[in-house]
Amino acid sequence: MTNNWRLLDTGLRSPAQNIALSRALLESRRAREIPGTLRFLRCTRCVLLGNHQSPAQELDMDFCRESHIPVQR
Repeated sequence: MTNNWRLLDTGLRSPAQNIALSRALLESRRAREIPGTLRFLRCTRCVLLGNHQSPAQELDMDFCRESHIPVQR
């Protein structure tokens, strides 16, 4: 694999699509199937939580539901 990088602008996508794409890119890179990638992305309105964050502790879940704001890990 060469030392070339690529630029990828995936535009506005749902949080689920962005997370799935990130996973696919990471797995492909780990397998040395693709070059290093600098990706610009945007998510539709959402809340993204880290793996060890608790939605109940971090968020007002009632507000998120009422406002139709998806919560994604």
